[in-house]
Amino acid sequence: MRAPFQILAIPYKKSDGTPIYCVFHRSDYDQWQFIAGGGEDGESPIEAAAREIFEESGVRAKKIIELKSICSIPIEIFPKRRLYNWDDELYVVPEYSFGFECGDNIKLSREHTDFTWLSYEEARQKLAWDSNKTALYELHNRIINSEEEIKSRRLETVEFANMCMVYDESNKTVLVENRADKKWPGIAFPGGHVEAGESFTHAVVREVFEETGINIYEPRLCGIKNWIKDSGERYVVHLYKTSKFCGEIKSSDEGAVEWIPLDEIFDAPLASGMDSTLKLFFDESLSEQFLIKKNGEWIREIK
Repeated sequence: MRAPFQILAIPYKKSDGTPIYCVFHRSDYDQWQFIAGGGEDGESPIEAAAREIFEESGVRAKKIIELKSICSIPIEIFPKRRLYNWDDELYVVPEYSFGFECGDNIKLSREHTDFTWLSYEEARQKLAWDSNKTALYELHNRIINSEEEIKSRRLETVEFANMCMVYDESNKTVLVENRADKKWPGIAFPGGHVEAGESFTHAVVREVFEETGINIYEPRLCGIKNWIKDSGERYVVHLYKTSKFCGEIKSSDEGAVEWIPLDEIFDAPLASGMDSTLKLFFDESLSEQFLIKKNGEWIREIK
């Protein structure tokens, strides 16, 4: 027997870290809404929600979020209400709202002809009922303001690299590398990636040895260069310099290495952007270069 309450259930998932919502097109009316249905005798609202979710989407919801949004629905919209044995003085029934996270495994029931995943704003525009929009507002804000979501926005994937200026104080020369990489050719200082589990200092010592054949000592951190890649990852280059080294230089596959006069470095055929990066090695009042991409062009901020 039909119980005197309704449920509304909103499917959502994350797309690039942003919640999106699934709305359904009814088969009996030309309108879009979320999953909705009536409770059965003996069911609690959340039990009814779990059943309706499965019946209308084929999803076994593992975690259902109870929302505070409740609306009242006039009983006149239920054509079979007299068969439900409801109280004669019942004029409205409550509609309880829920949200649940799901994947791409939605299967349409006969109650709907189509479904689509939309952003919050797109879903609000498409929904027919104000009650659906109110429940969506609550769920959306619960998701984006949850402690877990706030924490995830503070975390980011980072790729670490390094670069080191090795200079000889006795003859005022600096070691440079003419990079063979077609993506970033030109004169730069030796350096490379930090391996997983490796300390930053060990990484720069290793990279300099691999690319130049010399061993460096006491590299001093003099700044960082960083930017956000198109993938959303942050790329951080630790910049070091040292005058303590031993060994003979030997070029590698990364590029030819040579000593040049220190006062000629700014006139060398530098790799793109290296002219501004050099300032961090020579000006102790500067510590960071941050690159921002605007309209396809890189803007370099040095602080």
